[in-house]
Amino acid sequence: RVEVGAEPEMRAVGRALNRLAETLEHEEELRKESVADLAHELRTPVNGLLGRIEAAQDQVLPPEENLAAMHQEALRLTRLLDDLARLADAERPGLLLEKQPLDLADIAGAAAHSFAPRFAEAGIAFTVKTQSAPVSGDAGRLEQVVFNLLSNARCFTEPGGQVTLSTGRSGADAVLEVADGGIGIAPDDLRHIFTRFWRGDRSRSRATGGTGIGLAIVHELVRAHEGRIEVESAPGRGSCFRVVLPVIGPGPATPR
Repeated sequence: RVEVGAEPEMRAVGRALNRLAETLEHEEELRKESVADLAHELRTPVNGLLGRIEAAQDQVLPPEENLAAMHQEALRLTRLLDDLARLADAERPGLLLEKQPLDLADIAGAAAHSFAPRFAEAGIAFTVKTQSAPVSGDAGRLEQVVFNLLSNARCFTEPGGQVTLSTGRSGADAVLEVADGGIGIAPDDLRHIFTRFWRGDRSRSRATGGTGIGLAIVHELVRAHEGRIEVESAPGRGSCFRVVLPVIGPGPATPR
């Protein structure tokens, strides 16, 4: 830090330099935390694979059981690497989006059709309520947003719970919501949920296969579409994630 001078001009310069130093210090801490978190996430499946290989060498477990366990660890590692690649794409400055006029209702409907069996297998009631919400966007990227939000809702909703996917218009905004009746998010944790690798309960997330990257990808992709994402949540009362994008085209919303 620099000493703040007595003259007004020098005092302003000194304060600006100190603010810059604080920002750089914060960025460096985030970088270190990201590297440490990445090492932690990679170490878990790699250690699992090493343990299984040693078990195979010592002939401790039956070959079929050991191969199945190794396959699961390899899949976990592959999911993490895939998520990292997607996050890198989403954070790329000037992300190239193939934008075209489309309807969030169609994007939500396609994602719901693919995801419905997963909710059924988990014993979770899944409801879809769509109204037309025309936007200019990249269909593949927006579909990824919906998939990540639905996956997050499925992971943190207990059997017998409810998840609702909806789209519609609100003034000049197109809105997509994913609401669940899951475990909810503590108030102190809400500001962290879009941070890469952050998870409020690591052991629970790891058990459900989460990498702590999905919501970070959602945040970056929504931002690339000049939109914003909001969340309302409370412990034991579930969560509602709301994606807000600029609407295109005149006319009121029409039920679908």
